[in-house]
Amino acid sequence: MTLLEATSKAMKEIKGAVPIEIKAENPSGKKLFGTYLLKGDALHEVEIDVVTGDIVKSKEKSIDASKLSQYKSMATRCKLSFSRAVERARERCKAGVPIRVRIEEKASGKESIVQVGVYMLDGNRLVEVELNGEHGEVLAVKEKTYR
Repeated sequence: MTLLEATSKAMKEIKGAVPIEIKAENPSGKKLFGTYLLKGDALHEVEIDVVTGDIVKSKEKSIDASKLSQYKSMATRCKLSFSRAVERARERCKAGVPIRVRIEEKASGKESIVQVGVYMLDGNRLVEVELNGEHGEVLAVKEKTYR
């Protein structure tokens, strides 16, 4: 199961939700995609087994009011879908496999912009592609190499 397939499956589980983040997780040796979706005034967590594609957890998460307000603002302002963000990131890291996508808010002078961060694993390199969440243009590409 790919990250985008897991996103789609989680969105079918929580109909009408907006993805805030999806990431590869490995708790207790299990290979999962953890998805975090906003629907109304609730943040939902859906964990999907990477191997079987089964939903292993689906629950509402409690978060404080200020964080909920921030998520709602970002979700409203972000026009870039996760699938389009991954497509744009692949333009910069062709052999990379997406392992995390998230909506972020970054300060830019007196204003803030909504970004979508796509993290791609390419061998021993982790490449982060930051995209403008409202227009889709690439803002930055950062790379770390691990040995």
